[in-house]
Amino acid sequence: MSITRMPHTSDMNTWDAPDEIVHAERAVLGTVLAEGRLDHPTGVGARLLDICQPKAFHRPAHAAIAAACVDILGQHQSVDPTVLVNELFRREELERVGGGGYVLELLEVATNASAAETLANGVVNDAHRRRMHEIGQNLIQRAAARAWDGDLLASAVDYATEALASLDSGQEQDVVQSLADDVDEVWADLLDPQPPRFATGLTDLDDQLIMEPGDVTTLAARTSVGKSMVASTIAQHVAVNCRIPVFFAALEMSKTQMVRRTLAAQARVQHEALVRPGLLSDDDLRRLQQAKDKLAGAPLFTDYASAISVTHLRHRLRWLIKNCERSSHEAPGLVVVDYLGIMRATQRYERRQLELAETMQALRALASEFEVHMLVVHQLNRDAEGREPRLVDLRESGDIEQDSANVLLLHLPEESEGRGGELDILLAKNRHGRRDTKVTVTYQPHYQRVTSLARG
Repeated sequence: MSITRMPHTSDMNTWDAPDEIVHAERAVLGTVLAEGRLDHPTGVGARLLDICQPKAFHRPAHAAIAAACVDILGQHQSVDPTVLVNELFRREELERVGGGGYVLELLEVATNASAAETLANGVVNDAHRRRMHEIGQNLIQRAAARAWDGDLLASAVDYATEALASLDSGQEQDVVQSLADDVDEVWADLLDPQPPRFATGLTDLDDQLIMEPGDVTTLAARTSVGKSMVASTIAQHVAVNCRIPVFFAALEMSKTQMVRRTLAAQARVQHEALVRPGLLSDDDLRRLQQAKDKLAGAPLFTDYASAISVTHLRHRLRWLIKNCERSSHEAPGLVVVDYLGIMRATQRYERRQLELAETMQALRALASEFEVHMLVVHQLNRDAEGREPRLVDLRESGDIEQDSANVLLLHLPEESEGRGGELDILLAKNRHGRRDTKVTVTYQPHYQRVTSLARG
């Protein structure tokens, strides 16, 4: 009976490349030298180093030689043994790689271009295996050290998914974009401007505000002014009218509350009648049926968890992207977080301000990562009661203002001012337009919505 030996911990923490990988690394480098000589200017060397970058080599000496070859090619010089030895000597790395004799040995194991490309891909695959081994070891060590709090499984899956995704998408490669290429791209957009992917549906606000992917807009007001109502109005417009997927993290509402409010807004039926169904008329039911049919195909996705972390939100977005691909929807365009004060940070802080600052930074990073616009609902300080709010009224205003491209502050005028049924949206910060401007919309809490003033 044979017994399979389980590896000791010390064995698991190291990665020994098999002999064939070491040979492949030598052959790739030898071919770079052979094909890079002046009498063989085929460009094969540069192509091999594009496939198999220095960080992919297992042996440090081979990685150092590859890095030197990359720099030589970058200086538009041919790679040959003499040039390479001189470059390694200049870097004070010649002895470390085995001297000039080892460079000549590499030349002796050179192969043809096709075989070298196959070997280079093998080296890259082994580098991926090495990285996967490292990810696995990090998971073991973090679990043993109890490094994660809160959503333990979500944090672990998030770490592993991010690390593995970087291999699949090539994010580990260094990418430098030419400014000239960037200018050409922007110039083409100027000559053939494209409308924004989506808008809020509030005409006067859309004239002032552009909600670009990767940006964060903070929507803030005092309690019971209509923050969730405005956020929901925008989300419904994007999903129902623009047909662009929206993810709505309804942290303060139950599923029933969210559905009732959405139906009331779409059907223009008194919200109170949905809470007390005996008040519904036949006309109300007809309107509600039409609204239900309209919402049936709308890509509006909701999460009713009472408190979520950014890690949780990232997982939901990944799920949504896959769901949209399967159902042939566009990629998600808008994420609504209602509201910031309920979100959990990835770690505990003694000061609430630090926790909110970390959460806002993470949300901004998430918006950039998934190329969505993040609409974050937040609360104003009590000092803003009874007057028009200002940026300083934001709780932890400095951090939130810094991480927001736009800050919209809501103000409900007193009925004594003769402005019943109106709501002011103050653009306290507006990255792509004028700031300190005001837009007035029609305020319809009985329908759980706001509309453009002209429409009423």
